[in-house]
Amino acid sequence: MLIKVSLSLRRRQPLALLALLAVLSPGISFAQSADTAGTLPEDYYPGLKSILDVALKQSPQMLARNIDLAQSEANRYMADANLWPTLSGYSAYSTLWQQATNNGEKGDVSRSNGLNYSVAVSQPIFQWGVYKYQSDIGKLAQQIVNRQYADAWRMLAMSVRAQYLTLIAKKVSLRNSRNQVAIMRNDLAGQEQQLKEGTISEGEIITPRLGLKEYELSLDRALQDYENSKLLFIRMSGVSQLPDDAIPTEMVRPEVSRARRDALLAAFRRDGAENTLQGQVYVMQIKQRDLDYRIASKTLYPKFFLDANYGVTNDSSGSGLTVTQRFLTSYGGSVRASWTLFDGFRTRGSKLSALATKRATERQFQNYTEATMDQAESMVKQLEFLGRSMELAEERRSLAEDAVKKVTDQLQEGTLSKSVLDGTRGNFYLADYVAIGARADYLNRWADFVSLVSLDTALAGLPTRYLNFKHGK
Repeated sequence: MLIKVSLSLRRRQPLALLALLAVLSPGISFAQSADTAGTLPEDYYPGLKSILDVALKQSPQMLARNIDLAQSEANRYMADANLWPTLSGYSAYSTLWQQATNNGEKGDVSRSNGLNYSVAVSQPIFQWGVYKYQSDIGKLAQQIVNRQYADAWRMLAMSVRAQYLTLIAKKVSLRNSRNQVAIMRNDLAGQEQQLKEGTISEGEIITPRLGLKEYELSLDRALQDYENSKLLFIRMSGVSQLPDDAIPTEMVRPEVSRARRDALLAAFRRDGAENTLQGQVYVMQIKQRDLDYRIASKTLYPKFFLDANYGVTNDSSGSGLTVTQRFLTSYGGSVRASWTLFDGFRTRGSKLSALATKRATERQFQNYTEATMDQAESMVKQLEFLGRSMELAEERRSLAEDAVKKVTDQLQEGTLSKSVLDGTRGNFYLADYVAIGARADYLNRWADFVSLVSLDTALAGLPTRYLNFKHGK
């Protein structure tokens, strides 16, 4: 069985070496890239940047993660505890009264009282590195929580951006619905006047009336959806309020060249997914499993301790006219050994379990790196498609805008009616909404891609301890 385990370990050496190299890497390099400067949603919308700053400190998700950080620090202290000596003390003050009795008659009374105390120190002196391995596991565990905290913030920043862009699109849609309802109300008012004048029948106005009610209902639903989305955004981001004027009705047209996308993807392929936050979590977990195996391997080894103690006994006793005083000081030291010779094959089971867990983590790590690389390549292709879709939407928007200008000129010349202008402007609002949606889709996907390849500048707001570690040392 042991020979098979040894062969299995040798087969895993390439991946173990890869993990070691990833651990020794400096960490996330988001600050090193100038290729993403000015391209993220918060770069276009300063209001979003302020919201992200608040979300890092006040969002419910990050507040909950702060508790995880505190717990990891507490666990770190417990992991290091065995490296320190154990100090214990004892103290007592006692008083004893005794009276002799003989044939029912009371005799002499004796008494004794005194203060006793002692101090003992115990220190492990040689444990075959077990306590050091446990301490390293504790350090790695704390660094894992730090990385998970940073990754949670990265994911939250992605959600905040996406929801903010969604609010912009919903506000534009609400603007369009209000414009359409205003046009229909104006048209219906004209038809109501025609009905009063008798130029149209009652039956001809029923459909416009119903149509207006349906659009008013749609408008109320859109308004409720918009307000509910704002409320959810406020709760998610942790901001105290979100005034309506903080959400624009315009969306910038992002400009990201294909060469820039390809350059970021090439750099990500070169550096590998091992340097992402989650990738380095896997690396540290593999190191933890390796330390678990080392600890299990030393279970049946002898362990040595150094003990020292110091004690004082100070008491007095008296009987009749006789008083005896005693003062005793004792101290000493010892080196002791503890050796478990047989534990019912528990050690063998612990070693096999540690190896199996390590192999499972290595497999998860490999699957993650491959899936993340595939995801990055897929995102680049999606950005290409979204870019083309955005160009088509921009072209349609431009045509609709030109049509509004043309009809406006014809209206001023008296060759067209205002209803034609209203319809043309409605078409422009629709084309503008579609273009804004295409911009939002592209900008959101670009931000996700930048975040995936570990270049998200939102991480710059975190202390470096969340982004870099020292291999558990």
